[in-house]
Amino acid sequence: MSQINHRSRVDLHQSLTGNIQSYAKLTPDVIAVVHHDHEISYKKLWNDVQLYIHHLEGWGIGFSDIVAITIEDEYLNLLICSALIYLGCAQATLPSFEPSEKNIELSKRLNISFQLVDKQSFKLPGFNALLIPKMEELDFQGQHLSNLKDRGLDSSIIFIGSGTTGKSKLIPYEQHAFLQSAELMPQNLSALYCSASIEHSLGKRIVLRIMALGKSIVFNNTAKNYSPEDLCQKYQISHLFLSEFSAKNLVQRYEHYESANLPAMPNVEVLLTSSVISEDTYLKVRQRVSPKVDIFYGSTETGGITQTKGVNPFIGNRYSVGFPLPGVSIEIVNDEDVLVPRNTIGNIRIQSAAVVTEYLHDPQTTERHFRKGWFYPGDLGLMLDDGQLIHYGRSDDMLILNGINIYPQEIEEVAMKFEGVNDVAAFSISSGLHGSIPALAVVADGVVNLKDLYAYCFSLLGNRAPRKVIQTQSIPRNSEGKVLRKNVLEAMKKTNK
Repeated sequence: MSQINHRSRVDLHQSLTGNIQSYAKLTPDVIAVVHHDHEISYKKLWNDVQLYIHHLEGWGIGFSDIVAITIEDEYLNLLICSALIYLGCAQATLPSFEPSEKNIELSKRLNISFQLVDKQSFKLPGFNALLIPKMEELDFQGQHLSNLKDRGLDSSIIFIGSGTTGKSKLIPYEQHAFLQSAELMPQNLSALYCSASIEHSLGKRIVLRIMALGKSIVFNNTAKNYSPEDLCQKYQISHLFLSEFSAKNLVQRYEHYESANLPAMPNVEVLLTSSVISEDTYLKVRQRVSPKVDIFYGSTETGGITQTKGVNPFIGNRYSVGFPLPGVSIEIVNDEDVLVPRNTIGNIRIQSAAVVTEYLHDPQTTERHFRKGWFYPGDLGLMLDDGQLIHYGRSDDMLILNGINIYPQEIEEVAMKFEGVNDVAAFSISSGLHGSIPALAVVADGVVNLKDLYAYCFSLLGNRAPRKVIQTQSIPRNSEGKVLRKNVLEAMKKTNK
């Protein structure tokens, strides 16, 4: 990839489109996007965005409109997203892969003005749905944007939080906070591949942050044409952003490679973007892909929160997500909102300029998670003396057995070390006598001796070990890989009928 951009960070006084426009003038030949093997410069990107700004404005779309995007093509999705920012709209992505019933429900909650689609079949009944024309069908006619005010700083991007329980959260990011979240990306990043598509909430956040930084991103439609090592070499990729699911698939690719040829991409930095990564996956990524592996813990509401910065995240049976990123404050408090001492488990709360301030149309959930300038994600953790954050999972996932606090993540971390186990999920079974009984679902290639697995867990966890262990074919997860614990028990019932 030619002319990688090593420009400084984001101009916070401009919108995302203002930053893109600046890159188009200052570093016009720097590659912004690789789409279907085509290298698209910032100059080309900005020219294409202008085409759609004029087209959408001609449709009457503008400031204060709430627009839903259901666009499968990744580059067109980026262009429409950028054009809507310039016009000052609020926007939300309703993915084409989601059931139409879910997208209709979200459209009603959002009270959308328009839905923009790139296929007729994506149109939702009962809404003002418009089919986006292909670029060659547009007529720019030498127009400029001098007669259209850049309303980007007035725009917002509404991300759909998948969550693990209840209805989806609507998370509105104002431009300034979103650009601040881009500042939390790795300082040495130049070109990136993210395993999530732009239709996913994580994928869109990553793509837009890369654009805000003036760096380069390679879309999935190009990645499919190459081996991972050839892709990284051809496009000078400095970072891979991978979920644990994608990381597992990647390490399996190199399972039978000769050790002399591994790691396959020793100069590429791998960021595992999950609050929970198994030690087995982490070690295999280091051995087979790259020794430069970091955990990058964050959330939709905050952007990046912590990074391990080369430190081994596995401390006994505890899991570190690293140190707070610059500008991010993390505190651990008890249920009365009082700070607890170091090395004490409590509720995590986060403060930074990148944190959103509310959930749209949901004052009760907003009040629960946003208080006095702090965001409470609902996660449990403790701070070590050196400032590392140990993550214990969701507070509402914690089990209490005969007065003992049991953390599902601790059970899962131990169980994943048992030979033959590929995936696990700890969950609770209600008990009138004991409150909650810890149970464990496991996925394995063959049949696992469940009695031996139980004995292994008990030897390391004692009374915190699962009382029931079940083997199943899969673990129910949401689109970001989080275990849907309340669905696990139902899935176990179906498996064992």
